[in-house]
Parts: sequence; C-alpha cells; structure tokens
Amino acid sequence: MAKDLRMFLQELRHKLPEEIVEIEREVDPAWEMGAVIQKFEEREQYPLLIFRRPKGNPYPVITNIFASRRRCAFALGSTPEHVAQDYWDRLRHPIAPVKIPAGQAPCKEVVEVGEQVNLLKFPVLTHHEWDAGPYLTASMVTLKWHGKDAYNTGLHRCWVKARNRMGVFFSPGKHNWHIHKENDLQGKKTRVVTWFGHHPQVYFGAQARGPFDVDEYSYAGGFTGEPLRLAPSETWGDEFLVPADAEIVIEGEILPGVEEVEAPFGEYTRYYGEQRYNPVIEVTAVTHRKDCYFHDLYVSHADNHIMGGFPLEARVFDAVRSVVPGVKNVYLPLAGCCRFWCFIQIRKRTEGEGKLALTAAMPADSRIKYFVVVDDDVNVTHEKEVLWAIATRTQFPDDLFIVTNTIGEALDPMAEENHLVNKMGIDATRPMRPFAERVAIPPDVLERVRLENLIPMPILKEIPTERM
Repeated sequence: MAKDLRMFLQELRHKLPEEIVEIEREVDPAWEMGAVIQKFEEREQYPLLIFRRPKGNPYPVITNIFASRRRCAFALGSTPEHVAQDYWDRLRHPIAPVKIPAGQAPCKEVVEVGEQVNLLKFPVLTHHEWDAGPYLTASMVTLKWHGKDAYNTGLHRCWVKARNRMGVFFSPGKHNWHIHKENDLQGKKTRVVTWFGHHPQVYFGAQARGPFDVDEYSYAGGFTGEPLRLAPSETWGDEFLVPADAEIVIEGEILPGVEEVEAPFGEYTRYYGEQRYNPVIEVTAVTHRKDCYFHDLYVSHADNHIMGGFPLEARVFDAVRSVVPGVKNVYLPLAGCCRFWCFIQIRKRTEGEGKLALTAAMPADSRIKYFVVVDDDVNVTHEKEVLWAIATRTQFPDDLFIVTNTIGEALDPMAEENHLVNKMGIDATRPMRPFAERVAIPPDVLERVRLENLIPMPILKEIPTERM
C-alpha cells in the first residue's frame, strides 16, 4: 500500500492519538481556523487539527500537521534531537518514481476539466487580517526542467483569484523562478501542477533543494523508502506526471508576459509580504479524491516554520560536517521562524574550530542570518542554554564576526535593495585553555530522584508553570 496522508493519520491515531484534535463544530475558513491555531499556540500546544465542518463546505480541513517537532520526527521515524541528521541521510538516497495508470490513481476519483473547474468549491483559508484573499499554502508547486525529464517542486503560496485563476509567488533565485523566467523570456507557456495533501515524508522530500535539473520526485521516494507513484496529467498526459496519491491536484499554465498584482500576504516572517507583480496560473484541470481532505499550512505559525526548518538544518549540518567532523547537531529555533537563527553544536578539538564551523555554515542557505556555535554540553534545542553559553563563553569582539551586504531572503523585512543583508556569527564555545567547570548534580542522583515518587500527583499537576 502506497504511503499517503491517510496512512500517516492512521499511524498517528494508533501510536500518538493525543496528537490529533478533531473539531466537529462549524468553523469559518476565513480567519476563524487561524484563530483556533493561535489560541492553541498561546497555550504552547501544537496538535494536528481536523476541522470536520468548514462553514459552507463539505470537505474537511486538515492543518497544523507539521507544527510539532515531535510529530515531524515521528513521521520521519526519527527523534526530535536527530531530525537534521536523519533528514540528510534520506536526502542522499533518492528513489526514482514509478508511473501507474490514471485509472489506479486515487487523486483522479473526481476529474474536472475546462469549464467544470471550480477552485471556489474548496474551503480555501483566508489566514490574516490584511491578506489579499484566500490562499493555498500547503501547495507543492511542480514545474519541469526545460528539455529534461526532471521535475522541480517547491512550496509556494497561491492566491485563489477566481474559479480557474491563481496568482503564484516564486521567490527570486529559487529553481521554479528560474524555470518560469526562462520560459517567459522565450515567450513560452510554463506548465505547472499544484498538489497538496500527502504523507509528510513526501512533503519533506519534495521540498528538498538539490542541484539544478535533478528530479525532485526522486527525493520524495528517498524519504518514503519507496518509489513515489505518479499518474498522467489530464492536460498533458504522459508529458507531465502528477503525484497519484495526493488528495488534490491542480493543473494549469502560466502565460508568458502576464503578471498581476499579488499580495499582501502574511508570510513566515510574521510580517506581511509586500505587493508585487507576480505570475498568474490559468487552471486547466482539477482532480481529487471523492472525500478529499483540504490540507492547509498555516504560514506565519509553527506549522510552516518547523516544516521548512528541517531542510535548512540538514544543509547546515552537512556543510559543517565537511570541515568539522565533531559537529553533533544543528537547530533552528522558532524564535527565528526556523529560518533566521541557527544554533550549531560541536565537540571542539582545537582552538579555532568554532569559527571554522561558522564560516562553513554561512553559505549553506541564504535565509539564515545569525549563527551561534556551542559546545556539546549545551543543548541547542533549549534557547536559554544557548543564551547562557553566549553570556558566559564569549568575549566580544573576539568571538563575533559580521559579513555585510550578502544575499539574504526576499521576504526578510530588513533586507535592503536586491535582498542584501548583514550576517553574524558568534563563537560561544569554551576556550581550550583551563576554564571554569559547569556545575552539575551527580547523574546517578538525577536518575534516581523522581518528583512523582515524592509528591502526590494531584499536587504535582496543580503547581503552576511559568514561562521564564
């Protein structure tokens, strides 16, 4: 049985049922679902949410799939502490996809082409107060490299403008941006497929960034451990294949020379992305399962942050490992939207290795701005520990360096013209000279002492927690 979203839900219900919250009452896709997510986050809770009764719509909405690092690790068969390493290992072992007949593809239980197409029948969410309109956000957008049998897939926002038209934002410099630009300059249409609702492993693989003209469907196979099943598209047949086990597939074309104002839209930075002239997708066909889930990714919250952070952690881990074999872990905290801050843990062998790790990490991804390297006695997944290391193991300016006017992220509100930013590295590792020892309680004592053995559980549960 091929891996898909439903298989993942079945596994999660069986092993971690507390991770799923199903809401049976009617909830409006315009803002109300987002308010539910925000209310949970204020309680520091990140369940997978299924809205069974979206207002005015028969299709249930599933969201917050990726909002928990624990849940993402479960989806990958990993642990929260080692997701970056396991992500990279899977990325290095791609598996080529396999084609199946259209009649066997679950995504084609309902087929609508031409005048039958109606994107407005889906419960597309309006996420933020000033958003231009309802947006597809869990949308994996697939384009095909020129003259090659290789597909490139990226996560791109799509504004549903009408029943058969969408605006799309390709971040400048990314692979899909290059593919579209080349077609546009030659006056050619760009074929595009937008799909969503699949096993999290497929999302992790499909959003991986490899070399140009590498088939990213094969990355998805590497993550699932089996070939990704593809089926002929309704618009182009075998010339463009689509994920057979997705919940919903949207086919269309971007016309050359046609751009319209797109946005504002609340982005992962937690700021609104500014209005731009962006391409428009003319939708030619929509296929979906009869009882499809509508998958939404809440961009300005943990759902998008954590999902997008894993590939960056893996990229930095590999870059640092090439020069510092003692790298132990890489972590991008939610405080930086899992993009802007990067914490690197190493087992330091010689003076200067901290800065060496920083110089290797900086080129790994243009989005990351601030890098901190710490020793292996510091838990990089605990921001308070990293800040403690900065406070007690650094001496500025010796342990600080800044790179000015380098390529950053187009959506960074602090980026200058041409997306230029300044980047910072902090070496918060202990000096190799004799240095003060960190206080500790004997490990065997910590293991032996259990609060639940000393304090009645009702009392223990009533002790208030406090964010420090």
